[in-house]
Amino acid sequence: MRRWLPLLLAAMLALGCAGCTKRQTVTVYRIETGGTALLHPETVSVPSGTDPMQAALDALGAKPSDSTCTNPVRDWLTIDGSRIDADGTLWLTVTATETASGIVRTQALACLVLTCTALDGVTAVGLAEADGDVLHAPTTADELALTDPATDTP
Repeated sequence: MRRWLPLLLAAMLALGCAGCTKRQTVTVYRIETGGTALLHPETVSVPSGTDPMQAALDALGAKPSDSTCTNPVRDWLTIDGSRIDADGTLWLTVTATETASGIVRTQALACLVLTCTALDGVTAVGLAEADGDVLHAPTTADELALTDPATDTP
């Protein structure tokens, strides 16, 4: 019994430490459909062994888990791939839905830029089609201009 006690304690310590590992998360932005805020941040857990960028892109292409918000990215774009240039520009290869309205496109771009520029190493987000044609030039979070079209104020 004395031989097993140190092994049992070591095993319990190892299991306890494994549970203490900090879980990594990313914040994905959605558009709030009810309430006073425009943007709704959603915290998404990054599964072990998964790249945070891929977790964010997967979440941007998925249905929101909160029924009080919508995902304009999903309504406009399918994200087919990504690459980060040396200057920190994240280029997303996308397929766009031509029927999306101008406001959906603006909201989707805001959600993409705010979500992705919060990730390490990303300073701007650009959109390109599979053939290389630029759909939207790289945009930083500081360049977003979300204004009320009725009053032209932020």
